[in-house]
Amino acid sequence: RDWAFSPPPYKAGDWRKKIAEDTHKELGGTLLVRLLGKDYLGGILTRNDAMLVDTGLHKTLVLYTYMAPGPNTLFSIGFSSIGFAVPGAIGASLSKPGARVVAI
Repeated sequence: RDWAFSPPPYKAGDWRKKIAEDTHKELGGTLLVRLLGKDYLGGILTRNDAMLVDTGLHKTLVLYTYMAPGPNTLFSIGFSSIGFAVPGAIGASLSKPGARVVAI
């Protein structure tokens, strides 16, 4: 059957790791990549917390390197304005009292 689906020769985790390494190598961002890793934000944020990411190069680094523990990461995508993360973080902190809210 020519139309049958064959799984890719790699696993999603391998692909994500390669994309993260390539993104880091091409775009830089050593400090942000370390901040998003398991030792810092990647290790302390939970499903109840929120992260809002503004428009810019750092959005690409977050997209490819941060493993969110749940549906708690909001990106400024499309025709959004620069500066979305700060008022968005204020709104998130008001809607989720007690949650940790991070604006990047």
